[in-house]
Amino acid sequence: MLFQLSTLAHKCTRPMAEDMLACFKVYDYIFETNEYSIIFNTDRDFKIYVYVDASYNTYPDGSSHFGYSISLGKDNAAFYAKSGKMKRIAESSTESEYVAVSYVVNKILYFRRLMKGLNLEQTSSNIIFEDNKSTINYLIRDELNHNTTKHINPRFHKCRQLIKEGIISMEYCPSEKMIADILTKGKLTEKLRDYLTRKILNYHIRN
Repeated sequence: MLFQLSTLAHKCTRPMAEDMLACFKVYDYIFETNEYSIIFNTDRDFKIYVYVDASYNTYPDGSSHFGYSISLGKDNAAFYAKSGKMKRIAESSTESEYVAVSYVVNKILYFRRLMKGLNLEQTSSNIIFEDNKSTINYLIRDELNHNTTKHINPRFHKCRQLIKEGIISMEYCPSEKMIADILTKGKLTEKLRDYLTRKILNYHIRN
């Protein structure tokens, strides 16, 4: 629902009739899923895991949309998630994914400091799951595809340094299991939407 609310927020200055219909769909979804809940595991897995995704060229002005979810434990509910419009226009899907990763690394650093203050220091790198192999190759192996990466602003390269320092690491996640997809795409099959909802909430959806 974060994706829908984020996109609707950009229509407030000049709303159209179809935007009101989209609002009604959000209300309908809330009422239809009022039994859903966020379930946090009671185990001792306090490692930070992140799923990140971007949807390239989503808006009429050419902007992309990003989203990420953060959990304590790989199979736990997300305690923090964000979905929003990118402030700069990416010139390739790889660049949009790369920028999305750069957005989330600052949150990872913040939560690492917070966990350390709670005596739950992260002693190994925190995994970021990504479904774009070009982005992963560029970050980890420095395999540069000039056509898709030449426009990336150097200020977004902080994540590459953090990988070298062992603070974060990247792992490939197939699109059909990418939890952050629900934060960047409005049109998903009902089966995929239900699966991603179950994963991000750690909630078993009853038929």
